[in-house]
Amino acid sequence: MEKFDSIYARAAERKGGRQELESIVAKPLGRDEVAAIPEDRWLSAFSMKVFQSGISWKVVRNKWPNFEEHFFQFRIDPLLMLSEEQWEKKPKTQKSFVI
Repeated sequence: MEKFDSIYARAAERKGGRQELESIVAKPLGRDEVAAIPEDRWLSAFSMKVFQSGISWKVVRNKWPNFEEHFFQFRIDPLLMLSEEQWEKKPKTQKSFVI
């Protein structure tokens, strides 16, 4: 298996150096920053990753505003208020949801 240092060096070379690579790599959030993220954003992010595991990432990203609208911006309370019948009808009533 290739060592991380080798992969990192190759990535740095492709991006124009270590400094340029580091400037585009996401920095981990601190404990307080993670705690401040609302639950609806976690649910949205996790849901997006599930869809992206089976569908083109680009398609999912382009359609994601429709998912947000369709699922009440992933706010839990409105989602919990839906009956089984409403859940069954929901995809059929939203053409923008179709991928």
